[in-house]
Amino acid sequence: MKTFILGVGAHKAGTTWLYNQIQNHKSFKKGLVKEMRFFKGYGTGRSRLKNKKKLSLRAQEYIKLIEEGKKNPEKYFEYFENLASDNSISHVGEITPIYCSLEINELEFIRDNLKKKNFDKKIVFLVRDPLKRILSQFSSEMKRKHFFKDWGGSSKRTSKLIKENPYLLLDKYSEKEIINLVKKSYKSNAYKIRTQYEIIIPKLFKVFEEEEIFIDFFEDMFNDEFRDRFIKFSNLKGLEMNYNEASNVGPKFKPLPEEIKSEIINFYKDTYLYMNSKFPNKTKKFWSESLSFIEQ
Repeated sequence: MKTFILGVGAHKAGTTWLYNQIQNHKSFKKGLVKEMRFFKGYGTGRSRLKNKKKLSLRAQEYIKLIEEGKKNPEKYFEYFENLASDNSISHVGEITPIYCSLEINELEFIRDNLKKKNFDKKIVFLVRDPLKRILSQFSSEMKRKHFFKDWGGSSKRTSKLIKENPYLLLDKYSEKEIINLVKKSYKSNAYKIRTQYEIIIPKLFKVFEEEEIFIDFFEDMFNDEFRDRFIKFSNLKGLEMNYNEASNVGPKFKPLPEEIKSEIINFYKDTYLYMNSKFPNKTKKFWSESLSFIEQ
């Protein structure tokens, strides 16, 4: 039986880093892109591709697969079944963080079709302190909206310049303006659907078996213990990980005032309380600062 690794989030919680580790394994066959966005979010991916002057053959193949999938969603599973037909391949899959917003019936569709193709299902959901996840998402959006286009659409060039000057965001915005932008963002649906773990996690357990689900913390990922936990779960034996590799570097800004931190944390109070009830050892170890802001 071949294994299908499906990452469903969370955005800015280490999904790109994990995918980069997995894709280098000799027994793993990656899809056309890390984020296939087949069941959610393809519109965003397509618009980015259409903005490019010339599409690679890989991008053209990806667009074709998505268009065919609109007529017949089972094309997705046929595509990965074909990748897994190679005898040297034991694992296939992808990670699309926006899949965390899929509804029960959509997750059931994925489950049932993976079963039809005789895949061993491995569902991965990584979490991060909600406040820090939100600020990382905000930083990523600021990079994309205000710098990426300015620098010719080069992701490598953008990351290089940010590494040289992590606080270049302050060249465009005052501290007060950044605070106002953060306050406008964190309550939006785009942030809520990626942060409300108390909604996401129960859906996963409703659809998939407990042993098919891997939940871990961004704050506890970059070490041998995490590698061993993931290998045990995925059965991707011999997987090596580079803990020093940085992915999707975003511009920094000054720490938020305490009252703004408290405002955001308490807006997601239910998320913190849910995670603290389910994973008390890890939340108390890694999220203790944020938990101290929770209003009783």
